[in-house]
Amino acid sequence: GQLRQLGVNMNLAPVLDINSNSQNPIINMRAFGSTPAIVARLGAAYIRGLQASGCLATGKHFPGHGDTARDSRLELPIVNRTIDELRAMELVPFREGIQAGLRGIMSAHITYPK
Repeated sequence: GQLRQLGVNMNLAPVLDINSNSQNPIINMRAFGSTPAIVARLGAAYIRGLQASGCLATGKHFPGHGDTARDSRLELPIVNRTIDELRAMELVPFREGIQAGLRGIMSAHITYPK
């Protein structure tokens, strides 16, 4: 409600990253949690609530920024996970978000060499 009252129709939230690396300088407290299930559940609830108010949600940082130890504002982080590892971990909250009606996705600026 409050964002729509101000005329805002899109919010660049929620963060759907999993705080899986304690050395991560950028996600840390911005994440809903450290497991895929918790982040997926809370992220989907946020998405449903925000969008019920008429404001579009944007899940970020696809396909996952939680397992980095570098600040992506200063350098290009590398995540050495396979596609199967991404599917089992980082992509879970995005899948749940999409099922909850997520209208936008912001990509991460990270390298995934595997």
